Amino acid sequence: MKAGARFVLLASMFVSAWACAQPAMEKPGYVIGDKWQYAWSAGDGQTGQRQREVAEIAPNGQVLIRYGGGKTDAYDSAMNFIPDANDPKPERTLKLVAYPLRVGSDWTWKREFPSPGIAETITGKVVAYEAVTVPAGAFTCFRVEASGSQTSGKHNKLNRKWTHWYCPEVKGYAKMILETQTFNAFNPAATGTSVETFELTKFTPGK
Repeated sequence: MKAGARFVLLASMFVSAWACAQPAMEKPGYVIGDKWQYAWSAGDGQTGQRQREVAEIAPNGQVLIRYGGGKTDAYDSAMNFIPDANDPKPERTLKLVAYPLRVGSDWTWKREFPSPGIAETITGKVVAYEAVTVPAGAFTCFRVEASGSQTSGKHNKLNRKWTHWYCPEVKGYAKMILETQTFNAFNPAATGTSVETFELTKFTPGK
């Protein structure tokens, strides 16, 4: 075997072995009763508690989440938000996570809306596999950064950046930071920036 061919073969074997050795997080298998409790804080000093619990799982994998106040919302099988449970078109999903998670994997998602005047493009990437400490404990998680730019007509714009720390041990994220920027050309009072942080205080697996 020529030296060049041998080098290419060895390099290919090394890359394959390296890829196989990389940690990965597969899509969690949710069950009714899975519950996540979070401490919530905002950049303006507000604090509170937030809760999410799996209330139902449809045959197609769609998950119904009940919040602490009793309100419910639909999510897909990867726990991406579905705006309208009665019209669960995949292209309208807020796609913030794409399993399996491996450092370096990324995606781009063009989200559609019922109104043709609204558009949003979401990009996401798994940027690290690292330790994170929250009130519920210390976990090793995949840090996923996603950003979305939503336009409504020519004068309104909504930019958001989500940073999630997804952890196999808790079947979801142990921490999330949401940064939001809004711009309204006709209403300066509606223009601004906000930051919200969610940290897991307790995860209770369903039965």
